[in-house]
Amino acid sequence: GLAKLITGFRQGEVTIIAGRPSMGKTDVMNYFALCAGLNGYLPIIFSLEMNRRMLLDRLIALKGNISRLKMRNPYKYFSQKQKDEWMNVLSDIKKANIHIDDRAGLTVSQMRAQIRKVMKKYPEKKPIIFIDYLQIIACEEYRQNQYLNIAYISSQLKVMAKDFECPIVCLAQLNRAVESRHNKRPVMSDLRDSGNIEQDADVIIFLFRESYYEQWQSEQANQPKPEYESLEFIVAKNRNGPTGIAYAKYYKTTGRIVEKVGEEEKV
Repeated sequence: GLAKLITGFRQGEVTIIAGRPSMGKTDVMNYFALCAGLNGYLPIIFSLEMNRRMLLDRLIALKGNISRLKMRNPYKYFSQKQKDEWMNVLSDIKKANIHIDDRAGLTVSQMRAQIRKVMKKYPEKKPIIFIDYLQIIACEEYRQNQYLNIAYISSQLKVMAKDFECPIVCLAQLNRAVESRHNKRPVMSDLRDSGNIEQDADVIIFLFRESYYEQWQSEQANQPKPEYESLEFIVAKNRNGPTGIAYAKYYKTTGRIVEKVGEEEKV
């Protein structure tokens, strides 16, 4: 399963989770952040794209297993059971102690300053850093092109993971090259234009949903939407562990991810 492949994110390691837009990267990040927080770690999320409110709403939907559409008007759409459990869900989110910094255009050194601040406040907890997402991290000294900028940033992330002795999980957007191939599962060369990520990252995971590409056809044919979609975690590089594929069920309406373990399931 997924947990085995990654055996928890390790201290001082950089994990890249890459996929096409709307593949489920932010939901996967939230899932990991929530698990980490509820297991006593200190999750710090740098959400460079989505604001804090939206991210919190997603975390609440995930934890409470509530459709995100219903979250727009809880009074109108929530069932009595969901209303009754609302306070418990919020208290669980509070327990997870997830810190969200949603300033746009942050540089790695601004992130460092923020991490230091949060660590000072919770000296007894081990931090785990999440960044959404790589290509929009600002570069302190601008270089001639995006390739060099990202190469610089990816080496900075590696140094930051080592300095703070904590795992860094950074999301990355894949380019369109994937779309033009018959087999749309991402491969390492899809990261080519992203600086030295291939070398710098300790773990590289690609997210892939077959249904992402089939959706359009089923919408054209007016077929009912399935309750969940199959999400593949393709571990393409793992410096200190196995590579391979882990499978999960992805419930797009709530953002919930359930690992498939043989016939059993682990949430």
